[in-house]
Amino acid sequence: MKDLLLVVAAGLFSLGGVLLGALLMPLTQLYLERKREQRDANRGKLLVAAELLHAQLILRSASLSNEWPHVGEVNSFLPTSAWRENRSSLAGRVREDLWDQLVMAYALLESDRARFVLASSSPAPVALPAKEAEGLKLFSYELGNLRRQLVPGGGWMDEIQHQYKPRIARLNEDFKKMLEAITADELKKDAVIAEVRQRANELGEINRDLGGDNGAWFATINEEIKRRFK
Repeated sequence: MKDLLLVVAAGLFSLGGVLLGALLMPLTQLYLERKREQRDANRGKLLVAAELLHAQLILRSASLSNEWPHVGEVNSFLPTSAWRENRSSLAGRVREDLWDQLVMAYALLESDRARFVLASSSPAPVALPAKEAEGLKLFSYELGNLRRQLVPGGGWMDEIQHQYKPRIARLNEDFKKMLEAITADELKKDAVIAEVRQRANELGEINRDLGGDNGAWFATINEEIKRRFK
């Protein structure tokens, strides 16, 4: 009887192992598949970010010239292959708004590729208007912003300053409104004056370091503060 119980127990244990294995197998496969998809997405982000950096370098360099650069082979000069080969792995793995921005950016890159090729088909150098050059530079800033969203990293100082300009402008406007709202009675309080000067100094540093205005905003606002504090 005891031997029979041992045999039954062993059989049940084996059966339980088989059932457990059958249940775990799909879960294990699903886990491994998810890990593979995440690795592919991370790899895709790195490759697309590198391609965006390459495009940035090309557009920044072109924007400094008075002529459209000559393009020998457009796929080497301004490639888009990393995006075409890896966008399927990025779909659903990046924010929806970032995905939309990437789709639009690469559509614009294709347009720029065509413009470079067209200019290169001319036997004589083709002038690059200042407005077009500025557009290429601003587009390179947009690509840098997308690149940093895919893979956090640095950028050129003028690129970073351009990114922060709208926020700095808002801070400057808010400070002016605050200054105009200070009443005559409040202007008599040393604490109010000290706070205004401190905030002006802080904003002055932000405008100089991130806005690149070389102290112009602080000089202007300091004159306004002196006028109000008379």
